[in-house]
Amino acid sequence: MTTEVKQDAQPDHVEARAKRALPRGLITLVIAALATVCFIAIALRVVGGHTDAFDRRLSLAVHSIDTDLLDVVMIVFTAIGTGPCLYASIAVVSILALRRKLWPLAVLLLGNALLALLTNTLLKLWFVRQRPTLFDEIARPTTYSFPSGHAMSAMAVFGGIAAVLIGLYPRARWPIVAAASIVIAGVGLSRVYLGVHWPSDVIAGWAASVPFVVATVHVAHRLLARR
Repeated sequence: MTTEVKQDAQPDHVEARAKRALPRGLITLVIAALATVCFIAIALRVVGGHTDAFDRRLSLAVHSIDTDLLDVVMIVFTAIGTGPCLYASIAVVSILALRRKLWPLAVLLLGNALLALLTNTLLKLWFVRQRPTLFDEIARPTTYSFPSGHAMSAMAVFGGIAAVLIGLYPRARWPIVAAASIVIAGVGLSRVYLGVHWPSDVIAGWAASVPFVVATVHVAHRLLARR
């Protein structure tokens, strides 16, 4: 009898730990609001040309540490931020969710990625900022520069993946956060290092995707609570 009670109680304990591991409530909403304000502020300064000196100075500073090894590292990070790697990552985490019979989490991740992509496309067409031409490390994309699609997608997709993984494996919360942070930062930095984005493009891309991450955290929490 005692053994049966413990076994029945264990799933509830795991779910409770998962819910505690996912940040929620007013703090995350404030973070999303601040990120939105940050994006708007950067966008206004970009439109007014007030970031030009900053962007040029920081881009050249990053380029000054150029080495063959860093070239390879940054190209790898940029590759991680492209569509095939993003959707492959979503597929792997979706399989983990499906094994737990949490298929709505898989739909959440895919929907989050597609919405971020659509938002970035619309923002690029709105601001029509040209890409930097200070130096060439890789072929320069033909799309507009602001905000960075790689930075925005990395924040939305890997931030969302981190939220789902924390819900599935709450004990690994901090390693998951650390890994996601390194990937997001690396993808953004690689775009400046390779000369295809201005620093303000990358910062704005991160800020624009924070609300997507916050929304993913809240929806994932609700799904786990209902389960």
